[in-house]
Amino acid sequence: MNINQKFLDNGFMYFKNVISAEEVSVLRDHLLEFFKKHQKNHMFTREFLSIEEVSKVPFLQSVHEKVSEVIGSYQVIPFYSLTYNLHSPVWHRDSQSLLNSTQFIYNQGFQVSKCGIYLQDDTLMWGGGLEIIPKSHKPGFLGYKF
Repeated sequence: MNINQKFLDNGFMYFKNVISAEEVSVLRDHLLEFFKKHQKNHMFTREFLSIEEVSKVPFLQSVHEKVSEVIGSYQVIPFYSLTYNLHSPVWHRDSQSLLNSTQFIYNQGFQVSKCGIYLQDDTLMWGGGLEIIPKSHKPGFLGYKF
């Protein structure tokens, strides 16, 4: 397996414009329709897969190319989570969404990585960007702990 050294060092990679502005606009329209109709701000796998335009995003060629650039060959685990207009005043650990799988997080053979696709620009108009502290998503002193 050929894993990008920057990813190994920092625990994350960040790419801009993986999905075109036009595609993002279409996705946002479908998602806004869903959230308004169901009057909630979160969806999981079953709901995610029920919207064709949304469910194909993890399989777009542009997404595949970037994921491959970071971790080489991979398999998609069908666990999806999408949030609309969420502001959390507390820090969180992304590994929590792996549920009981976190018991294996330090096992050498347990190599799972999450891919986030943000459908907004990194501007003040859209609330700013995602802040990630280098190495904070890795096990150890700065990273997550049980």
